Amino acid sequence: MVNTGSDHTAESHAEGRKAGIILVVATAYALVMIFMHPTAEAGAIQNVLAEIAAESWMSGFVHGTLIIAIGAFIYGHWVFTEHLGFTAAGARLGLISYVMGYGSMVLAALVSGFVTTGLALRYAGAVEGSAQEAALKVATSLSFGFNQAYANFGVYGIALALVLISIVMIGRAGPIRLVGAAGLVIGLATGAAFAAGLTETDLHGMIGLLAGQAIWNFAIAWLLITRRV
Repeated sequence: MVNTGSDHTAESHAEGRKAGIILVVATAYALVMIFMHPTAEAGAIQNVLAEIAAESWMSGFVHGTLIIAIGAFIYGHWVFTEHLGFTAAGARLGLISYVMGYGSMVLAALVSGFVTTGLALRYAGAVEGSAQEAALKVATSLSFGFNQAYANFGVYGIALALVLISIVMIGRAGPIRLVGAAGLVIGLATGAAFAAGLTETDLHGMIGLLAGQAIWNFAIAWLLITRRV
């Protein structure tokens, strides 16, 4: 049996409303945090590490709290998928893709906010031309490589999730169909933009990704809060 808004109990509606509010708050918070994300100018490895070390507390705060926000995103989408109906294969697969995508984003945030920062704090004073500096260049390159791999996987996992869940929503009547159509556009546009190289998994790319996710999160939060799913 396919779930509709009228199929749910008062307790289910209450959880849906709570999940919707959590999604709104977490998304708004994440939008603020992404603009506080510290950046380091390209240059000599010692200068880059010195910049990262100087902003280590901010980096840890931003990435740590964004990880908490991701947990809220997953909770909200889990409840939304329950309301949408786990009987729909697209909804189940979409949730799996969403969890895998954002789980990978958590790994990217851990590497960027804590692994790279830890290297900077420990080795910012490496002597130029020393063996330690050479080893440090390899370590930071590996750190960046892991960060990009996790972030790229996350982008496609999230984009696929929106496509799969939106297809299920388009098959329903009412406002949920319109939200599903918007989600399908966001998911396809996100995947295509990154695949075509129009944007990358740098700070600007992540701002764009989060902007699309914010539209989606606010829309499904509205469906949950107003009992339209």
